[in-house]
Amino acid sequence: MEKLSIHKIRADGAGPPFVGGSQRKATVSTRDGAYLLKLPTSGAPWVTFNELLGAAIVRLAGGIPCAPSALVDVPLGFRVQDNLGQIVEPGQYFGSLLLTGYRALIPDFAAALSADFAESLYALFAVDVLIYNVDRKLPDVMFEGEEPKAGASVVVDHGNALSGADWTVKRLEERRDCGFDVQDRRLIYCDMTDERQAQKAARRLVALLADRLMPAVEIVCSCYPLNPAYYEAVAAFLQHRGQNLQRLLAWQVRRYAEYLRTD
Repeated sequence: MEKLSIHKIRADGAGPPFVGGSQRKATVSTRDGAYLLKLPTSGAPWVTFNELLGAAIVRLAGGIPCAPSALVDVPLGFRVQDNLGQIVEPGQYFGSLLLTGYRALIPDFAAALSADFAESLYALFAVDVLIYNVDRKLPDVMFEGEEPKAGASVVVDHGNALSGADWTVKRLEERRDCGFDVQDRRLIYCDMTDERQAQKAARRLVALLADRLMPAVEIVCSCYPLNPAYYEAVAAFLQHRGQNLQRLLAWQVRRYAEYLRTD
């Protein structure tokens, strides 16, 4: 299992133009290539922390790997516009390396997954139940080649972990046992109803993260510090969901199966 660290890099110029979307994003160039930055807003203040946390846990969990990412430093005096026409303020932001030659997962492919890719997708399902990422959609999984394969795919976008990028201490306490909305057909897992596969993925993730979940949170917090109340809320939320992951994932799979039978 790889040693967890968070890559840090400095922006040195504007990247390729990025247009569209309602979430604040911008592209910058670095010595490693161009990165797409996810920028916090008043409605999504925790997007940087959530992205760092989600990427760290996805990396530790195996399965579908996380797309290359970094904490990107935008220095004072640097001028680049976001997709909404605003200047990006100096600071540190989560960035995903812009990938070329990758395609987004679409329903036609998701309905005919190979056995090895399906196993990887269930592993990601377990991660998202653990971190309660409420917005994992098909385009978040990207792949090279003509069809999805376990060794040629990456996952992006963890900004809505912890119940959303606008989480609060109170909401983490209230939603520590919550599942995904089964009526939201945009979510990647809405047709995943194999309880055996789900339990296998949950057991594997619990074993992998047994002594590494809280150190991962601490590594993220060393780059993006939280005040004690927020840290304790995040730690308690993840510990509870980790201890109950098999139950939470089994419940989610059964809810999807029930909804499909009655829809």
